[in-house]
Amino acid sequence: MYINKFKFSNLYNFLKNASSSEGYKHTEAAKQKMVERFIDKTNHPFWGKHHDERSKSLISKPGSLNPMFGKTHSEKTKELIRSKRVKYPNGVGIYDLDNNKIKRFDYASDLAIYLNVSKVTVSKYINKGLVFQGKYYLKVNSFNE
Repeated sequence: MYINKFKFSNLYNFLKNASSSEGYKHTEAAKQKMVERFIDKTNHPFWGKHHDERSKSLISKPGSLNPMFGKTHSEKTKELIRSKRVKYPNGVGIYDLDNNKIKRFDYASDLAIYLNVSKVTVSKYINKGLVFQGKYYLKVNSFNE
């Protein structure tokens, strides 16, 4: 109710439906507003300010104050976190030049390890459709694979 009282033409980074921003893409105009606002770094609200030691300690929660102090995530939890952050939900694969799948991977990072390259390299070849080492394509798996 309160959100509807604003004129949205004057705002950016707001949704009329406050329940979720999932799938939202900023318009080019909104992106430009964000860029222009901080071209002059002195316009940033924290420009020239610094956190005092007390604030830093509250932010960092060192040692026993940190909720994860002395704990580690279980392998199951690590896999759950990893699956939630995955860029390619259907996984990725390595294909020959005739587009025959050679091997499938759930994660681009696993493909990077397999090829002994960085994840950035894998993403570059996937996104640009380049031929890897002159004999492979790295691709996102289709939905039905």
